[in-house]
Amino acid sequence: MGLYTAHVTLSHTRVPEQRVMKVNLSEGDRVVFEDDSSVLANESILMRGLVVRSRGNQLSVRFHSAGLRSGTLLLRYQGIPPPSHGTGGLKLGH
Repeated sequence: MGLYTAHVTLSHTRVPEQRVMKVNLSEGDRVVFEDDSSVLANESILMRGLVVRSRGNQLSVRFHSAGLRSGTLLLRYQGIPPPSHGTGGLKLGH
């Protein structure tokens, strides 16, 4: 059981991006990706290859396990230049 939070803040010239490398959640596990203004993704759509990109320079990931056996979540983080259209969100990648 536990709550784990990772919070990334970059300079305003970079946007945080998380790629899901591995996901194996147990029943009752909750995962939420948030930027400074909204929820970007949660456990219901997590799959390997999913990319979650912030709209700004901050991104938080909260993992909550309610059971005795928690699942696993492996993410790869990188900071990228902001897209020219200025929007964040989701995409599938390989």
